[in-house]
Amino acid sequence: MKIVAINNARAKTDHIESILFADWGGNPVSRRSKGDAIASFESGSASGTRQSQTRKGRAFSGQILRVCSRTYRRYAHRTNARPCPETAPAEWFNLIGFRSRAVTAAFGMVLLFANIPANAADTVYEEPPAPSAPEEVTPLAAWSGIYGGAVLGYGFGETDVGANNIDTDGFIGGIFGGAQYQSGSFVYGGETDIGYNMMDGTNAGVATEYGLEGSLRARIGYAATQDILLYGTGGVAVGRVEVTNAAGSDTNTVVGWTAGAGVDAKLTEQVFGRLEYRYTDYADKVFNPGGAAANVDANHSRLMLGLGLHF
Repeated sequence: MKIVAINNARAKTDHIESILFADWGGNPVSRRSKGDAIASFESGSASGTRQSQTRKGRAFSGQILRVCSRTYRRYAHRTNARPCPETAPAEWFNLIGFRSRAVTAAFGMVLLFANIPANAADTVYEEPPAPSAPEEVTPLAAWSGIYGGAVLGYGFGETDVGANNIDTDGFIGGIFGGAQYQSGSFVYGGETDIGYNMMDGTNAGVATEYGLEGSLRARIGYAATQDILLYGTGGVAVGRVEVTNAAGSDTNTVVGWTAGAGVDAKLTEQVFGRLEYRYTDYADKVFNPGGAAANVDANHSRLMLGLGLHF
């Protein structure tokens, strides 16, 4: 490596700075710090003194380490530079022949700042925020309260008058009302209804016909959504049944049980539609339409459509 001798002190300083600036590549170290490093090397010995290459290598290496350590202490708090070695490696001695203090200074400073990123002092690393836990959504009590409505449907069944089995069918209509309470997704309550049953049938000269009816039932449901309620219902049923034959007729009130299931679906915030199936079985009762008395057993199924309103 050819080193050009520079006799003028100011020119030599500018030459050293040009080397340092080129090697540092704009790293965040002040010009004053560079000037201090250069001055410490320039004051080491007279330019005319001739020393052996070995002695010069040791002397310059020691100066390199001192400047390196001093600069590290000044800037380590805002960079990620590695600390300087405690002793100079042997390969430093032979790398450039040490024919110029300026080159030696540049070499030492480049060793220190070679691993410092260009903008290390401005780099900020922030840990991304931890994902928030999903919020548990509490179901709204959309089905709690008092309600009422009307239903219309069709029924089909059979009435046994003694040994005579009579098939019956016909329309059924009525009104209903109830109250219920929602806890989470479960809905509990009670409901009553009253209506008129137009089912009838005839066989072997004997006719049967239904009339007024009603029921009192419990309900338990599951709110699949805020707009859909699936439910089951069951309770006591009461109805009027008339039996007629050639000798006369007899009408009685019969009591039994009823059970079924359905779905209520909200059409608006207050209005809901209903689809319900129920089975009703009345207890046996003795009828005497004329002539011989007969035991009457009536049962039927119904499929109802309704429209209700939450108050």
